[in-house]
Amino acid sequence: MRVSQSILGQVDKCLLAAQFSLDPPAGAVIVGSPARLIGTAYHAGLEHFYLSRQHFGADARLQEMLAVAHTAFIDGLGVDAYTGQPIGEFKWDDKHPNTESCFDVIDAMLTEYINGGHAWPADWAVLGVEQSFKFDDPQLGGHTATGTADLVLQDPAEYIVVVDHKTAGKAWDQSKHLPRKQNQSPWYTNYFKKLYPDAPGVRFVFDVMTYGTAKSGPKFERRVSDPTAAHEVATVKKAADFAFLYQTVHVKAGMDLPANPASTLCNPKWCDFFDQCPHGAALE
Repeated sequence: MRVSQSILGQVDKCLLAAQFSLDPPAGAVIVGSPARLIGTAYHAGLEHFYLSRQHFGADARLQEMLAVAHTAFIDGLGVDAYTGQPIGEFKWDDKHPNTESCFDVIDAMLTEYINGGHAWPADWAVLGVEQSFKFDDPQLGGHTATGTADLVLQDPAEYIVVVDHKTAGKAWDQSKHLPRKQNQSPWYTNYFKKLYPDAPGVRFVFDVMTYGTAKSGPKFERRVSDPTAAHEVATVKKAADFAFLYQTVHVKAGMDLPANPASTLCNPKWCDFFDQCPHGAALE
């Protein structure tokens, strides 16, 4: 069984949603949304920028980044970039009712990233863009830990810096990046230490770009999230506990894991399985 930090995020939200992510219910389709696809396109633009730096030693021009992002957005209307599966339904919303409105947001964010001087220093080596890992971990009960980092850098002191590009409709809560508040930084620092055992250390950073409003443009914030060994151990144990629960209850006993309809995320906007879930649309 493969476990990732995204699955752990589902665990935090709803155990049944986590189960459905691994074993989709009958009738489930991939649901696209402007927010998700804006994030995909923004990532594509930054991926092009850092791949150019890594392979050619030169930064890509902003117009190239915008073109790549637009292409990724158009492609994502039909096929999910992360799974390669077709989009079964795309739900526009009031804030982003069409492609043009989404392009405005994407262009503004990428322009702010470049013209606002938020790119990482040129003397920090780009080691990987969309760099994946896979470890069969005894601490996970023999299950496989997986993940993909948006950007991996090496600073002049040879520390490894793992960066996650985030887009957000509003500013993050002041504690959202802390290691005990999310799974991503302890999960990634733990396994990137295995990928780079000779490095003096591994650090994790969230690069957060908010959309902005008509009155104020996008805003960028860089938040360092440095987990302790205790955070890493706790997160891996959490993953092992979930893997055991999933295998025991769902795979072996054939039962469903408990749902969490009290969650504010239990609605069709945030849950891809709302229509199939017995605690979702069936109870509306």
